[in-house]
Amino acid sequence: MQSPLFRSLFALVLAGFVCAGQAAAADPVFTRTQGQSIAQALNTFESQLSPEQKKEVNAAFRWLAQHNELDWSLVNGKSASQIVALAGHHQKKQVAALASHRMAPQRISFQPGAIEAKVTGGVGSHGMVPYILAANGGQEMHVTVEPLNQLPSPVGDPGESPLILIIYGKDGTVMMTDHASSNTFEGAIPSTQDYYIDVRSLVDKTAQFTLTVKIVTPEKAASTGSKETVKKATISEESWQTKP
Repeated sequence: MQSPLFRSLFALVLAGFVCAGQAAAADPVFTRTQGQSIAQALNTFESQLSPEQKKEVNAAFRWLAQHNELDWSLVNGKSASQIVALAGHHQKKQVAALASHRMAPQRISFQPGAIEAKVTGGVGSHGMVPYILAANGGQEMHVTVEPLNQLPSPVGDPGESPLILIIYGKDGTVMMTDHASSNTFEGAIPSTQDYYIDVRSLVDKTAQFTLTVKIVTPEKAASTGSKETVKKATISEESWQTKP
């Protein structure tokens, strides 16, 4: 017959195993077996997540995919918390890189009376080059970046441009994010201030490019009937040109 002390110790050990099992189950692991599609593996993985975990993991997957940091072979075998931490790690690295780049952006200036300026530059593998210019509120800004050398298509989306633009005001107003994956921008300038234009590469090759910036007033565009100065944009979430 077991003593009360033995039964108490046994109950404590058993409770420890139960708690350990619950803790392990609380952090599911993404596992993709041989021959299994990514969609099947994701469905199995997400079925084990709590609503809050699912929200965090999906946000992490979206961020990694949008920034070309999603490698399924590296994600395989990682728990939900590790996947979220992985996205945070890459995000911190990118924020640090952006901060260092923005310390010395190249200023774009216009010749007297000119509405267009062109600069040539180069950007390394998956790198970014920052520019800055002054613009007046109420005008329209048209920006295009074109590669001067042959570049491969970005991994995962051959339809994307190898060079993209990120545009925002000094006050933090975002005019176009990297989510747009676009090498062109046309939109209204909301206020008079400096604006940053970042040229970012999505490919693993050094790129030479030409950046063209045109600043026009809607009145002049309407009077001249210029096809180059198209519709006036509104600074809103729609103007970020986010892909569906």
